[in-house]
This record gives sequence, structure tokens and C-alpha cells, in this order.
Amino acid sequence: MLTGEAIAKMVDFSAGNLHDVDHLLHVFGLAKAIAEGEGLDAETSHVIELAAVVHDIACPLCRKKYGSAPGKLQEKESAPLVREFFAGTDEPQQTVERIAWVVSHHHTYEPVDGAVHQVILEADWLVNTSEGVRDGRPAPTRPAPFFATKTGLALFAAMFPPAAE
Repeated sequence: MLTGEAIAKMVDFSAGNLHDVDHLLHVFGLAKAIAEGEGLDAETSHVIELAAVVHDIACPLCRKKYGSAPGKLQEKESAPLVREFFAGTDEPQQTVERIAWVVSHHHTYEPVDGAVHQVILEADWLVNTSEGVRDGRPAPTRPAPFFATKTGLALFAAMFPPAAE
């Protein structure tokens, strides 16, 4: 499946929820930047991009079913939705299962299981944190402990520079 097709399908799936659309596009952009910055191969980068697009696929269901969409409930509900999303596409079953696993663990920070999981964790954390800062929370002074990529660390430093004294 082309990444653009996945984005269009996920935007449609979001049913007009502009926050969800903005969030997925922001995570997608940072995940792509991290993957490229780390020099990851094309296949791994493709899986990262697709996982970034669908990482919050369970949010609408969780909001309807539970009244909110905290990370652990998203993880609980996401795998069947991911499989359904990619059903009938040309994505190999192994790729779909890897995406389903990563999306089902995108708020589980340890242990980190491979490059796809690492990049999604970092990109989603950066976006969630920047959204929090825009909503009035204090900016972080250091990245989360699970950060491991030089690109993710550089993005953190650029997004959350130390306050001037």
C-alpha cells in the first residue's frame, strides 16, 4: 500500500476529527524524519510510515466505548482495527502483523522491540508532548528515557530548547 493511500484512508477513517488528522500527520512527518535521519532501509522505513499513519487507529473506538482514549486502551483495542485497515491491500501479512504489534505497544516504552517500535515511540512522544506544551503544560527539559536515536534526540533539542536565563 502506498503511504499516500494509507494517509487518505486514515483521514477518511477519522471522520472529520481534525485533531486526529493533524496528530497522525505530525507523527508521520517526525517518524519519516527520524527514519531518514537514522539511515534506515526502505522496507523498515515503509513499515514505520504505515505504523505512524495508523498508530492511533483505536482512538475513535475508545472514545465511543470508554469515553476517552488513554494509551493503554488504544493498545488493547488496536490490533483488530489495524488488520481490518490493511485487509485487501497488497501489504504482506507479516508487515501487517508487525504494524499491529507496534501499534498495540506504542505507549509501552520498555522493552523497545526494534527500529520500527523505537521510531514510533519517539515520534509519538514528541508530538504528544508538543501538543501538551501548546495546551499550557511546561516544556520538558529532557527527552524521555527511552529515546535512543540521534535524530530523535536532535528533534527534541530543536523542539524544546532550554529556556533563556
